Amino acid sequence: VAAQFYIMGPGRCPKPSHHASTIVQLGPGRGFMAAWFGGQTEGFPDASIYTSVFQASEQQWSSPVQVVASVGEALWNPVLFKMPGGALYLFFKDDGLTWGPPKLFPEGILGPIKNKPLLLADGTLLAPSSVETPTKTTANLVSGLTGAKVTTEEVWENWVEATRDIEHSWTNYGPIKNRLGGRTIQPSLFVDAVGNVRMLARSSTRHVVMARSDSLGQNWTEALDTTVPAPNSGMDAVKLADGRLLLVHNPLAPRGMGALDVGMGGPGRRYRGALDVGGPQRGMLSIALSPDDGETWYNGPMLEFPGTLTVYPPAKLTSKALHLGMVQRRRVGDTGFLLC
Repeated sequence: VAAQFYIMGPGRCPKPSHHASTIVQLGPGRGFMAAWFGGQTEGFPDASIYTSVFQASEQQWSSPVQVVASVGEALWNPVLFKMPGGALYLFFKDDGLTWGPPKLFPEGILGPIKNKPLLLADGTLLAPSSVETPTKTTANLVSGLTGAKVTTEEVWENWVEATRDIEHSWTNYGPIKNRLGGRTIQPSLFVDAVGNVRMLARSSTRHVVMARSDSLGQNWTEALDTTVPAPNSGMDAVKLADGRLLLVHNPLAPRGMGALDVGMGGPGRRYRGALDVGGPQRGMLSIALSPDDGETWYNGPMLEFPGTLTVYPPAKLTSKALHLGMVQRRRVGDTGFLLC
């Protein structure tokens, strides 16, 4: 890690809970912008979208600014994307310092879910999208007890949404499901060595999964497990200048380790979002590298942040360096965003 800078720390958080960061380079010599949602907690009606700008000359992030206010319903996972030489989208538009009015996607289009869009050589923009759809709620009576245990099942599916005129018309392709079962969401897209589009995605199968498509991202195979073990948590991928594929994700804790103590809520309190058995090591980020577009993988460096909850890493490659953002939490009410 060459350098790291916090956007927020104690006393700088506008809300108690902040999550799902995204980063983009504003242009050569113009630094970076980050965006995320913040509110009382994830899914709370006050969850709104915030941004901050990093200028290399000042070596610090600006104070967070609310750019999209909730109107009684929670806002989720923002994604920033800069068209080459053109507008910056949150999917709001302007130069990133002032924003135009919001425009709704066409019906049935959700836009990119967590990870950045992919711009193809022919000008087509592909948005990596996914849905989490409740399908069935069942009430199981518990013998000897009053009431019932209510279980809600969800279907998780990946989609790819394509446009040639980002503010007007979109087409979606999918759903892209796991061949061997399991739920999968939040894909990351890249172009392989022969010009076809592929996706990597988080999955409930304890592995990152991969699906393959044609050169336009329209016809997709079902997703299969890669050899990269990973918990069901956010990840991102980027192609390096030498052709290797880089994946950043939380590592999978050995079975039996259980949830990890990250100091949330006082000594001995465990982060309840971690799995009970073989859960995510959310104080660490793993770098995995593939020389052949995800067919085989080897371990890169491990980034360790002891005593923290570190999740949802967006990756951005510039001409000079690889930049990783991440949500980091040490205790309740102390959320930071780190750019490495």
